[in-house]
Amino acid sequence: ESAAKFSNRAGGRLIEQISKRISEVSQELGRGAALVLDAPKLLHWINLQFSNATSRKAWLELIWKVIVVFAVGLVAEKCLRQGLFRARNAIEGQERDSIWLRLPFLIARTILDILPVLAFAGSAYLVLPFLEPDEKTRLMTIALVNASFIARSVMVVTRLFFVPSVSNLRLFRITDETANYL
Repeated sequence: ESAAKFSNRAGGRLIEQISKRISEVSQELGRGAALVLDAPKLLHWINLQFSNATSRKAWLELIWKVIVVFAVGLVAEKCLRQGLFRARNAIEGQERDSIWLRLPFLIARTILDILPVLAFAGSAYLVLPFLEPDEKTRLMTIALVNASFIARSVMVVTRLFFVPSVSNLRLFRITDETANYL
C-alpha cells in the first residue's frame, strides 16, 4: 500500500519514469554491444548495400544530403556563436556574490548559448527542402538533426547549473574540477 501511495505522488511517478528510461537505455546499449560483437555481419551487410547499384545510389544520396544539411547548420551556428562572443564574454566577466545577482547573468549566458544551437537546427531544417530528398532521406536527416539539437540543448541546460568554465556564475559552490566532471 505504501508503494502505491509513493507511485501516486509526482516524485514517485518521476522516479518510475526515470527508472523505465534507464532500463530502455540499458537495453539499447546491450543491442549496440551485440552489434559491435557481431561486426562480421555488419561488415557483410555494408558490403551487400554497396555492391548493389540501387542501394549504393540511395546511400550515397543520403550521405551527401546529410553532410550538406549539417554543414549549413554548423556554419550558421559558428557564425552566430562568433557574433555573440563579445556579449558572452561580457556576461562571464561579471563578479557577483549573491545568487540572486548571478542568476540574471547566468540566464542571459544560457540564452546566448542556446541561440547558436537554434541557428543550427533552423538552418538545417531550412536547407533540407531545397535538396529535394526522398522520404527516407528526409526522415533520416530530420532524425539526425533532432538528435544533435536535443543533445546539445541538454548540454546547454547542464552548463546552466554547473557552468564548468566560469566559476563566478555557478549557482552551486563547487570546484572547477567537480564542475568539469559533472
